[in-house]
Amino acid sequence: VSVDGALIAGVRGGAGGYHSWFVGSATRYGGQGVGIDVDGSNLSLFGTTVSDVRGGVEPVYGSNPENTPAANGHAVGVRVGELTGIQTVTLDHVIISGVFGGTKTQTHPCVSSDPNNALSKVQVQRSALHACGTAGALQEDYLENAAEVGSLWFIDPLFINPGAGKASNYHLSSASPLIDVGFGGANNCEFYLLEPAPNGC
Repeated sequence: VSVDGALIAGVRGGAGGYHSWFVGSATRYGGQGVGIDVDGSNLSLFGTTVSDVRGGVEPVYGSNPENTPAANGHAVGVRVGELTGIQTVTLDHVIISGVFGGTKTQTHPCVSSDPNNALSKVQVQRSALHACGTAGALQEDYLENAAEVGSLWFIDPLFINPGAGKASNYHLSSASPLIDVGFGGANNCEFYLLEPAPNGC
């Protein structure tokens, strides 16, 4: 599978259900929010933005809420399931920002790879990872079992108007620190040839 120049944004996990009565100490969560989910397949992800991915809202309880702790669901920008044989996943010139969910007992990573995968199976390079964590503004959950190949930026991409529903705009603003920090050359500029110079290519 090859994904080039895509935008995936505004992803929400399913809302937790309504329970009229339940007694127990285990936390009940909303559904999981996942930007990209790949399992048992090669994936090449290039020039793509994944943003505003949130876990589903917590379950609603009726007459006995004090004994039934609840929280928003888990979230992940790119989730990679178990890979076999020569299957690999590569992320290159990718922006992942604003991935968050319920509690600190969960993780809400920008990129997560199955623990059975070798570290070399999932490689992230020349990409920006930002605000993946409990509150969507914390720098706590970047990579889980994925290899940082090099040239990663952990900074706010400064989109024009992210997370605004139909009014969202995920183009980089003129103040973005990511403008022209990627690698140029014909192989990296296929989708930007019509953009006026200077465009880093």
